[in-house]
Amino acid sequence: MEPIILFNIGWMRRYRGLTRTDRIVGGGGYVDKHGTGGEIDNFLPNNGWLRGYVKLPGRVQDDRALQLNMRRLGAARDAEYQDGVTVLYSATRPEPGSGTVIIGWYRNARVWREPQPRHPFPYIAKAKQRDCTLLVEDERVFPVPHRPGESFHAGRTVRYLDRPDAKEFVRKVRAHIRRGGRSPASKRSRTPVDALLRKKVENAAVECVVNYYESKGYNCRSVEKDNVGWDFVCTQNEVKYLVEVKGCSGGPDVQLTPNEYAAMQRNCHQYRLAVVSYALADPQLDVVRYVASDDTWRTDDDRQASIDRQVSARVHLPNPD
Repeated sequence: MEPIILFNIGWMRRYRGLTRTDRIVGGGGYVDKHGTGGEIDNFLPNNGWLRGYVKLPGRVQDDRALQLNMRRLGAARDAEYQDGVTVLYSATRPEPGSGTVIIGWYRNARVWREPQPRHPFPYIAKAKQRDCTLLVEDERVFPVPHRPGESFHAGRTVRYLDRPDAKEFVRKVRAHIRRGGRSPASKRSRTPVDALLRKKVENAAVECVVNYYESKGYNCRSVEKDNVGWDFVCTQNEVKYLVEVKGCSGGPDVQLTPNEYAAMQRNCHQYRLAVVSYALADPQLDVVRYVASDDTWRTDDDRQASIDRQVSARVHLPNPD
């Protein structure tokens, strides 16, 4: 079976360079100081290839470059590189308490013993674009263990997965890759859609959104009757989203109630506005999430939602005497 290694990097949405809507979060002292790091281009295509960076652990001594342990990838100690490696990438989610998760991978990669020169940052792995997968943020839920006794515990930038204590983790993560990053569908039954929303468009939208999150392994619990400002609480492992569902018979143009908009602002990092366009004909789902770097709300493909804030009031007059 092909060798496998895990690289822990900073958190980004797309890893295609720093942009106004995609800044790097976490990643260690260098990132904290400079606001950038070599991993910012890890999923930026270049002539059909991706090149991946990770900061190797340790300190450079005697002008010698830091190196990977090639023997733990099944190669000779002095081998310059090893082919056919699965490179996992993990990062710590920016939401407090959400932990470290798998964010993507390279299959059939070449991994070098020493970083390869490239300006401004070197790279350590290379794979064809078709063999690489970057999960969208809501799909990044597969947890990386955080127990110091394990050889692959969270906190190291490079984790070799050849030890017996990593065997079960490797088995599960290989299955995760075979599913394309989708978690097994939840076996829990959900509240019937027709009992949640009465209108036909809304019914179709709810079904579309719940199916979307359950297909990714989330457990969707309806809270629509609680009037909290969102329709579902979708959870998986330590990740929790507050999902408000909106359906449209035509294009994506929806209205939020004052309660929903207040909840959206108050819980911006966990809030998801799931908009289903053409719900009765050809449902198209857009999940809108908050981007802190420029204080906007955007879809996974980086379209910015235009929010027209309106003020309304209800006026009550007493009956005449």
